[in-house]
Amino acid sequence: MKEANMKLDEQILDLEGKPLTKQGSSETMTVRYAARSALIQPPKQAIPLDDSVRRYELQHTLHINENPKLKAEDIVLIKNCVAEVFGPLVVGQVVRVLEP
Repeated sequence: MKEANMKLDEQILDLEGKPLTKQGSSETMTVRYAARSALIQPPKQAIPLDDSVRRYELQHTLHINENPKLKAEDIVLIKNCVAEVFGPLVVGQVVRVLEP
């Protein structure tokens, strides 16, 4: 398992280097928020119950643990979910933080 020495609370920045805000809020978007938000979005195609529960549990782990220990497959799942929900600006920054 990989220790999340990753900077999950790193801010997501716009093209000018200014922090992006969460949709409908003045709060800054972070890598942790993007990952959690993407994990709980309805997938484009139906997925098995176990996968749905896994996504929920992983987002909960990210919520309650400042430095969660993530398995390689958890990191892959997070990156794939983020890519499904967000555009390249957010995806690129999340992937950069999650890469070893």
